[in-house]
Amino acid sequence: PLGALITQGGLVRYANAQCTRMSGHAAEDLIGRPFVGLVHPDDHARFEQLQRRDAAGEPADAGCDLRVTRRDGTLRHWHVQVRGVDWEGQPSLLAILTDVTEQRATEERLHELSSIVEQASDAIMLTATDGRIRYVNPGFERMTGYSREEVLGRTPAVVKSGAHDPIRSVPSRIAVSPPAVTKGIPGNRIAPF
Repeated sequence: PLGALITQGGLVRYANAQCTRMSGHAAEDLIGRPFVGLVHPDDHARFEQLQRRDAAGEPADAGCDLRVTRRDGTLRHWHVQVRGVDWEGQPSLLAILTDVTEQRATEERLHELSSIVEQASDAIMLTATDGRIRYVNPGFERMTGYSREEVLGRTPAVVKSGAHDPIRSVPSRIAVSPPAVTKGIPGNRIAPF
């Protein structure tokens, strides 16, 4: 559900029920207050820029993400889009609000995980359900001697070296299904599973 509020001269004139749930404030507590008062101080300039773009008639379709402080003091991330509207005969701004806090947290975790995988000294290989290699990290390239370009789209059989006995050369598997993640043995050209 989308939150919606209308401002005139920067002051809130209307807030829908979803906006009150998102902010933790009752509608009557929001009415007459400046919307920018909910916005984290570090994001005030971004919100004001969004308002100026709309006032200048520039498309504001993309909107912007702002950090907003709820009534209980918790910080949330909202995506805000504004449009000029006429409200009770006065030029006003309609703000459409989407809480993107969980999405931002997920993006941060994925970025963190990606950094860990990229910096890992162990060889990490990601295969698709059809068994073809979709990703290898720099550790894989260092440990196996194969470049990413050489192995992407191929099966793990491409890296079988025959240099070690079959028991030692079979990588241990981390239980991820599908896709699969494998860890190689230093100095071994990884054998297929």
